[in-house]
Amino acid sequence: MQEQRPLAIIPFGGAGSGKSTILNGLAGTPGYFKSSKTSASGQTQEIKRFDGPAFGLASNPLLRIYDAPGVGDVNIPLA
Repeated sequence: MQEQRPLAIIPFGGAGSGKSTILNGLAGTPGYFKSSKTSASGQTQEIKRFDGPAFGLASNPLLRIYDAPGVGDVNIPLA
């Protein structure tokens, strides 16, 4: 049987935009990406990795999720 390669997920977005919250849901591990490595504002300060099945269910595809600090200017207008 061929080993399944995990699907890599790396969020991209501004600081404080909710990337960690969404990644916790995908991993099925509430609070996993909230660590002592965050600043008082709750923004991620270093990269953290999760390896496991999607939504924490063994029957789901494997994920490799990276939570990273926000990038860019969140005040850039979209239109």
